[in-house]
Order: sequence, then structure tokens, then C-alpha cells
Amino acid sequence: MRRRCLIAVLLVIVIGFGGVSVQLGRLQLVKGEELQQQAINQQMRDTTINATRGTIYDSNMEVMAQSATVWNVFISPASLVVKGSETATEKKRALVADGLAEILGVDRDEIYQKTLKSSSYQVYIKKKVEADIRTQILEFKKNNSSVAGAIGLEEDTKRYYPNAELAASVLGFTGTDGQGLAGVEAYYDSYLQGVSGRVMTIKNANGTDMDFEYEQRVDAQDGDSIVLAIDKNIQSYLEKYLDQAIRDNAVGNRIVGIVMNVNTFEVLAMATRNAFDPNDPFTIADEEKAAEIAALPEDERAAAISAAQSLQWRNKAISDPYEPGSVFKTFTASAALDEGVVSLTSSFTCTGNTRLGGVRYQCNNGHVHGTQNIVQAMENSCNLAFMQIGQALGIPAFTRYYESFGFTAKTGIDLPGEAAPVAGVHYHVPSAMGITELASSSFGQSRKMTPIQMITAMCAVVNGGYLGTPHVVKQILSADGNIVETKDAGIKRQVISEETSATMRAALEMVVKEGGGKNAAVDGYRVGGKTGTAEKLDTEDKSARIASFCGFAPVDDPEVACIIVVDEPRGSTIYGSTVAAPIFKSVMTDVLPYLGIEKTEDTEGAEAASQTAVPNVIGQPAAEAQSAVRAAGLTVRVLGEGENVVAQLPDPETRLAAGGTVVLYTDEDSRNELAVVPNFAGMTAEQANRAASEHNLNLRLTGDASKANAIVTGQSIQEQSQVSQGTIITLKFAAADQNE
Repeated sequence: MRRRCLIAVLLVIVIGFGGVSVQLGRLQLVKGEELQQQAINQQMRDTTINATRGTIYDSNMEVMAQSATVWNVFISPASLVVKGSETATEKKRALVADGLAEILGVDRDEIYQKTLKSSSYQVYIKKKVEADIRTQILEFKKNNSSVAGAIGLEEDTKRYYPNAELAASVLGFTGTDGQGLAGVEAYYDSYLQGVSGRVMTIKNANGTDMDFEYEQRVDAQDGDSIVLAIDKNIQSYLEKYLDQAIRDNAVGNRIVGIVMNVNTFEVLAMATRNAFDPNDPFTIADEEKAAEIAALPEDERAAAISAAQSLQWRNKAISDPYEPGSVFKTFTASAALDEGVVSLTSSFTCTGNTRLGGVRYQCNNGHVHGTQNIVQAMENSCNLAFMQIGQALGIPAFTRYYESFGFTAKTGIDLPGEAAPVAGVHYHVPSAMGITELASSSFGQSRKMTPIQMITAMCAVVNGGYLGTPHVVKQILSADGNIVETKDAGIKRQVISEETSATMRAALEMVVKEGGGKNAAVDGYRVGGKTGTAEKLDTEDKSARIASFCGFAPVDDPEVACIIVVDEPRGSTIYGSTVAAPIFKSVMTDVLPYLGIEKTEDTEGAEAASQTAVPNVIGQPAAEAQSAVRAAGLTVRVLGEGENVVAQLPDPETRLAAGGTVVLYTDEDSRNELAVVPNFAGMTAEQANRAASEHNLNLRLTGDASKANAIVTGQSIQEQSQVSQGTIITLKFAAADQNE
């Protein structure tokens, strides 16, 4: 009996151990590799080390875009599980959800739902938090050791643009993953982004570090840095005057400006206004547009937001072809002179209108210019003369030069989104051209090009005839500061001869001295350029115009070119001569001295001599003060019931034109008497002075106020504003010459 019991026990043991052995064998031999990988996956943590994105500098090594360290916050839900105790697990989950919600400002329930992913070891809660948030999380972990191992901080980088909107359309921006999405950030993304590294560590079942050390680290390789040709200061000048022009001219469809080195084709400044802030690129910068979208039905809002974002990111300077108008006459003249089909002594007759190929053409604004040579035709911007020049040039030569100036291809600028010219859409192919297409093309209608194409071609006209490749980047630097690549002028070909280029420089200077470009003249400098006012042929609004000016300086040794394109000005004037040329003048008045280009003559002394310093009469009896002001050649107005002057406007030593008004206040109550600023737009200098006198205001006249046909095109203080009497209002004048 005992023997049988013993045999039974032995059989049970053998069978039991046999089963275990079989199972062990199966686990080792059949599932061994799989289980081993699971163990490694549970114990091994593989963390990415993001490379630091390269810095973008301006040409003076001022930071334009830079990455800084931030942290991604994640949790390990699996590490919150306490085996055999749902209560303890729940307590940990609640602690993590409550704590992180308060620190991160993330919805508590959203975090709690992520803690339930019990098989996950890395679930992100919030990305790219700043150093102060990181400090709070570390403090929370220190004070709550039971969940410390379940909360992680992963080092990352965030892109910052210290100058906000400045050069936004050039710089572009990055996405949440650090990838460049627009502008230089996108075009040079492969240089900027670098190569990410990795850290591999071993963790125990609770997700915390093992007692022994195990870590493998592959360091990240930081990205290359970019040195722009863009100069932060020149960019600031350009944007300042473009923004003012938007206000002065009620611009309907944005405004563009480019400043370029004539010889190197470096883009010194480029702007499309209105702009956006690359620190917050997905927010609609146009407040009116944002409010309009907010009022839409919810099902229409997403599409409207997407369209508005695309528009504000779009770099109009390189992406939007436009009708150039009379600026294009520069290239028709260059081609005809270079080809030898006309000369400086050739004559062209303008009768105001003509018929050609069954189509009636009218000269700009119905002018009758009579007989002119080619320089005079440029000064007058005579359509009929340029039709004759175009016919003399002929279709084969016209199209050959058109292509040679670069108008049938992209310029190759180092920015994404440059528009590609399309035959039959943006220009006529020779087989589709007749005498009427040649006629309209010769004076700048029926063809389109981008602003970057236009200014690049203008540089070729005035630099000796050489067409190059525009570029916004000057150099690429490695992470340790060594030069990786240097950009040059990228000369493609010589389009016209040195002699033709010299002739065109002189002709374009005469346009500014005597023709429609007078408002572009910069005091003390020799400037050349051409105006343009074009009909927008692809819109139902027949009154829509594009006003532009493209010019350069100095004429004798060109260094800088600038183009201004105003799309749909709606102010008191709509012409290139009165809208775009004054902006060019303002920009170049700042840019030329900044670049160290010396003036050829001093024109400031005469203006200063014609002004009078306001005497200091504060504290004097009112009667004596009035006499002192009148003795200085100024008009005086006394406000208040006091005996002595307690304040005055303008301030003492302010320089006023003779006859300017000084307001004297004799008590504190009188200082509250305000004047309403009138709308000076379109007024002559005489009319503006009369209106200012009626409101007890002073004027500072800028621009071409001395010219008989000058009118106000902008004012420093908005109409209907209430200001202290005696306040100085700066008015900008432009000659109301409608030669485009």
C-alpha cells in the first residue's frame, strides 16, 4: 500500500516537473526571443535628444531667429499601476492629474484619461514648456516621491523671433515639430535642423532607474546657422514707411517693398505688409479679418481661417505677379537702344490717341506730348511713343530681350513659393503676338511679373547690363562658426551693353528730375527711376490700380535699388508718381546715409534758414509774451484768463516756418481747450496752411510742398483727432503729376 502511494507521488512529481520543463522549454525555445524583446522594451527607455536649430542672423550678426531650450512634459501611466491595489493606483493617478493640471493649465480630466493608458510608458501632456514651468514640475516631483518616477521632462527647443513682425515674410516660421514651414526657415531647413541624438537607459518595473548604471548616448548635431543679406536697420526703415503708406493711401490689397544691392543682387530688405508675428503665426494678424471670421457660422470658420493664414504668410514680393504699367517702359527703351533700332535723336509723335490694328489707344490721362525724343518720352511716360518704339523693335527682338531680362523664368531667389511665369498667362509667346499685343506690352500692360523679377531686371539695366540671381542669404555657418557656403551675385548673362546701361541711367535720372518721378527725388543724391500706374485687368473692379516705382541711386555709381508696389491704393490719389514714388524717397532718404553713401550737395541749410525758433515766454506777462512772439515773425494766440503765461505750444526753441502759430496758455483750465485735426488729404500747401490756421494748429511740410502742383498725400495725426492747440502736424506732399 505504501509502495503504491509512493509510486503515485513520484508519478505526480514527474508529471508536474515534466509539465514545467515542457513549459520552460517552450518559453525558452519557442517564445524566448519574443519574451526577451518584451523585457527589453519594458526596461529600455529610448529618448530623443533634439538638435538645436541653427540661428538666423541679419547681415550685421543681429539675431533674427533663435532656438532656446524648453521641455516636453510626459507621464508613464504603466508606472502608476500598483499591483493588487486598485485603490493605491487610483490615488496615484488622481495625484498626477491634479498636480499637473494646476501647473500646466491643462484640463484635469484630459490628463486623468491619459493616466488610464496602463500599458504605456510615455504619454505627452504638454510640449515646449518654459524653464519656470519645469522648475514647478521638479518641485512637485520632489514633494511627491510616490509618483516622481511617472513624470518625465524631455529636453526640446523652441523657436523665438526677437523682432516679432520684422522681416516675417522672409524669415518664415517653424511648426510644432521644429520643421521650417515658410520663408528662410523652410528653404534652408535641411541646414538649420541638424541631426537628433538619442539616450538609451534601463528602467525597472516601476519605471525608475536601476541600481546599476546603463546608458548609451549619441549626442545631437546642432544645425548650421544662416547669415542673411537682410540688414535689420534697412528692413526697419522699409517697413516703417510701408506701414505709413497703408494708412495714408487706404491700401486695399497689401503693399510690397524690396531694397537690393545693384551689383551683388543681395536683398537688403524685403517686406509684404500687413504682416504677421512668426512667434504666433497661426493667429490672424488682421484684427478686422479675425473679427469677420469669428462672426461666420461654425461650419465655415475653419476654411476661412485657413485662407486668411495662407494670405498673411504669402510673400507677395515673390509670389504674386502684377501688371507693371509704365515701369516696364524702362526695358522697352533699353532693348530698342541696345538693338540700335532707335537712338537718342530719334523722334516720336504723340497726338493723345491713335488706332492700331483696329484698337484705339490713348496716352496716359489723355496727354498730348507732341514730338519727343526717347528721353523725353521716358520723362512723359508717353504710351504712344513707346508703342512706336515697340513697333520699331519688332516681335522677335522684343521677346528675345524680354526673356533675357529674366521675365519668362523664376529669378531663382532662395525663398520658397516664387511664382513661375506661365506663357499665355503672364506673357505672350511670339507666335501669339500681333501688333496690338506688341503695342500694349511695350508700355507695360497685358504682361505680368513679380516685384522680385522687376527689381532684378532694373539692376541689370543700371549696373552695366548684368543679370544676376537675387538672394536673401549671404553665408551659411557651421555650428562651430566656420563658413560652410557663401552666396555670390550668380551672374547669368549680360543683357545690354555697358554703353546702353550708361544711357539708361542718364535717362532714368531725367525721369526723376523733370518727369513723373519728381516725387522720388532724394535731397543731396542723384536718383533715377520710373513710375508706373497699371490697370488690374483680372478684376471686376475697373477702378482698381497698381501704383509702383522702381529706382536706384546714386546715378553715377549705382549701389542700391528699391521697388515699391502698392496694390489698390484708395486714398486721394492712385498714381505711381504720387503714391509709390514718395515712399521710395522716404526709404532711400534713410538708407543712403545709413550705407555711408555721401551726398553730392547739401540741401538742408536753406530749409533751416527759412525757419524761426520759438522764443521761451513761459512766466512772462501775457502782453510782453505776445510781443516777443510777434517779434520772431510768428502768429500768437492767447488762451485763458490769467496774467502770466504758464505754458506754450510749440515748446521753446521748436523751429517753425515764418507765420506759424504759437499758443500761450495763461491758466490751467485753458490747457484743456482742444483742436480737431482736419482732413488735409488732397489740399495744396496754401489750402493746408489756411485750414491749420483756422484750427490753431501748426504744420511741418515735407516732400514737394514747394511745387505748384503739390498736394497732401499723408498727415502725421489722423483726421478728427483732438489735440492741444498749437500742436505741429507733419504733412507729406507729392507733386500731383499724372505722368504715372
